[in-house]
Amino acid sequence: MSGRSKMKPKFSGFFGCGTPSRKSCNDEEAGAKTASTEKEKPSASADKCTETNHVISITLTALIIIAIIIGWTELFRMPKIINASAPQYIFSEERARVHLNQIAQRPHPFGSADNERVANYIISYADSLHGMYGSDVIEVQTQNITTDEYNDYEDFIDSRLTYEKAQIVNVAILVKGIDHADLNNESKQGSAILISCHYDGVPYGPAASDDGISCATMLEMASVLSSSPTKLKRDVLFVFTDAEEVGLLGSTMFFEGDDAHPWSLLPSVAINLDNSAVCGKEMFEKSNSRYGADAYFKYAAHPKAFSFSEWYDANIEEGWDDAVVYEKHGLHALRLGCWSNSWAYHSIDDDIEHVSKGALQHTGENVLAIVKGIASGTNFPDRMQQKEGITDEKGNSGLFYFTLIGGYVFSLPS
Repeated sequence: MSGRSKMKPKFSGFFGCGTPSRKSCNDEEAGAKTASTEKEKPSASADKCTETNHVISITLTALIIIAIIIGWTELFRMPKIINASAPQYIFSEERARVHLNQIAQRPHPFGSADNERVANYIISYADSLHGMYGSDVIEVQTQNITTDEYNDYEDFIDSRLTYEKAQIVNVAILVKGIDHADLNNESKQGSAILISCHYDGVPYGPAASDDGISCATMLEMASVLSSSPTKLKRDVLFVFTDAEEVGLLGSTMFFEGDDAHPWSLLPSVAINLDNSAVCGKEMFEKSNSRYGADAYFKYAAHPKAFSFSEWYDANIEEGWDDAVVYEKHGLHALRLGCWSNSWAYHSIDDDIEHVSKGALQHTGENVLAIVKGIASGTNFPDRMQQKEGITDEKGNSGLFYFTLIGGYVFSLPS
């Protein structure tokens, strides 16, 4: 034995174990001048460290795989469906599906008899809410404008819808809050929250997801807020636009021109519900303002967000929905919609059978949570002036965000 004392072994791997070096797990090599002929014996600690590292690597790999599976499952997990017997002030998918079954019976493109049928159904249900709760709680108005602009729309010409004129019918439901807006008081203008969808479809299918599911969800939400024992602080304006599929005509005429609806002055925040696929789980697509993005990240009950959708919308295929009009008029607009199962978009397969169970419950609970959060907040925004938003000319906001396991949203800048 050499007269030198042993050095303590050093380890570089997990929990103090790693690939042993000559000066760590093995005895320090004796000097060349002493016992040079003695063979080095392999150290047992080296084998033990290698085995420990192997176990740790397998464990970490397994944990990563499990986390990915849980995250993927969570991404598509739907909330519990509330049945129709629940109190009216609780959102129920079963009740909302009654509306969807009426709306998505058949194709109902703008200008068709079936589109008129859908409009009449929405008006009839809105009037029934007014009859139950009265004008102190809810008001209902329609906007009727005759147009022939849609004749230039290629899809409708191809489908032989060649009416010379057709009437746009927008339906608006105003659920009044404690701080009710007053059109005669400018300080009260821009103090409401707009929730919007379109009820017209394309000629090729019954339009259950684009945009029947949003209409059905909004009718149930209007019932929930009207029947709630606790009023929101701010008004909530539900607008069911017509003629979206032929060029955003309904929303444009609601906000612009000599025939613009007076209630178009009320909101400064808009939540637009529109789907580019068969629903699925609705997700946050983007907002033109930091206020809108923060409102979703903070208040959504079941958040699902991925900034790739914004990038895709800005750089690959520009989103063209009613939010374009709302942004033009300075509203802080949140765009929510389904992206999965896009194979059935604008097709005969966009029917009720392809709407996932829980999809309406998810959207209803999500939007109600956002609306309640915004309505009770103290920093309600004014409308933006042109170029005040966070998006560039293409629509990029510069935000990076995605949903974490457990329903949390990570965003940069935070």
